[in-house]
Amino acid sequence: MFQEFWPFLFACTLVTSIISAVVGMSGGVILLVIMSLFMPFHLVIPLHGTVQLFSNGIRAWLLRKSVRKDFLIPFLLGIPLGLAPALWIIGEFHYERWAFFFIATLIVYSLFRPKKWPPLKMNPRWFFVHGIIAAFFCLFVGAVGPFLAPFFIRDDLSKEEVVSTKAGMQTFIHLVKIPSFFYLGFSYGQYWPQILILTMAAWIGTKIGIRVLGNLDQRLFEKLFKLFLSLAAIRLYYKVFV
Repeated sequence: MFQEFWPFLFACTLVTSIISAVVGMSGGVILLVIMSLFMPFHLVIPLHGTVQLFSNGIRAWLLRKSVRKDFLIPFLLGIPLGLAPALWIIGEFHYERWAFFFIATLIVYSLFRPKKWPPLKMNPRWFFVHGIIAAFFCLFVGAVGPFLAPFFIRDDLSKEEVVSTKAGMQTFIHLVKIPSFFYLGFSYGQYWPQILILTMAAWIGTKIGIRVLGNLDQRLFEKLFKLFLSLAAIRLYYKVFV
């Protein structure tokens, strides 16, 4: 299926994995958009989630010494509480546009809020609530990176801590998608060659991106992070209104 497009998708997965490893986000969103151009949407979300599981997992593993466990563990504990209602709602309602609007507005607030307004700088234990909401969204919007990212705009994290901790969170979010889509009737075995091709590209791209990240200036990383976050917000608003 779609054999003529897979070399192109391999290249796109490699490049977007490099972007995610360097900036900590946006690669998954870009890949999601590209995949949606070449295949039906009911295939895009589960296949994209599998590729992102490996991409984020590799990134978190390579930077495992930088993972902030005080952020990650509460987040993981919240995932089951958000996933259960999502599995019920996905069969009853279609509210993707409201989810996209909420995430885009959250990004805009984090980037352009007035100085007198409170920042999105949570105590680590509040990432439990973050995990509930992220798991709730994950089956609807595909890439949850733009939802996680605004909470990592803070001055007490290094670039490696941002990339690794966020990758760890996304790894578990994408991991729970697999049994969820099995439950909803998706057959992963039918697409194993395509999954293998794209995960190989993700592995190569992540390895390259991690090397680039190690040589990247912290201030430049923060500017790139905000730039790609802004582009993600524009894309989400486009999906809502266009």
